[in-house]
Amino acid sequence: MRHCLLPICLQIGVFKAQKILEPKIFLISAPSGAGKTTLTEACLPFLPNLKRAITHTTRKPRSNQKEQNAVDYYFVSDQEFEEGIKQGAFLEWQAIYQYKYGTSFQAVEDVKKMGKHVLLVIDVEGARSLRKLHLPNLFSIFIHVPTVEEILARLSLRKTESKEDIQERISRYQEEISSRYEFDCVLINRNFQQLTQNFVSLVRAFSL
Repeated sequence: MRHCLLPICLQIGVFKAQKILEPKIFLISAPSGAGKTTLTEACLPFLPNLKRAITHTTRKPRSNQKEQNAVDYYFVSDQEFEEGIKQGAFLEWQAIYQYKYGTSFQAVEDVKKMGKHVLLVIDVEGARSLRKLHLPNLFSIFIHVPTVEEILARLSLRKTESKEDIQERISRYQEEISSRYEFDCVLINRNFQQLTQNFVSLVRAFSL
């Protein structure tokens, strides 16, 4: 794991998109509630050469977050997901909190065909499965929230899970953060603005 707590020497600004000769895959993972989705949404406007590969899931869209099919996720039925598994359509997939999530080969190829680097936003178990494939040009980043109290506050604030769901996520927190040493880099989410700057600078540095 690289030590990533470095001074930030790049200012956040929109860099002009350039042609990518050899696309890289940036994998970002974190415990539920650590802010990985919020982080990527904040950073992507500053990284025109980076695009998120859309994940498949069997859960329903969250109406309070105005999630859209083929934008936030590909929302599919259990039957459709199982058919994808049988056909070998997924680069990785996991059953998480009663639902299935998976990254398809096609979603990754679609981004590469656009001439952009690939961003994968997936859970800790999915990230572990993906790293075992030893994909070329893969760089993995773990977003760490130091205390379980912060995770609990974030999950409660977004109001998308039941009390039982929140408790299940909290129970997995220690196990998930212990996996951070398996990643290429760890970024700590203490200050969101600083985290955003760190992430943008990191991606730019490893996109060269």
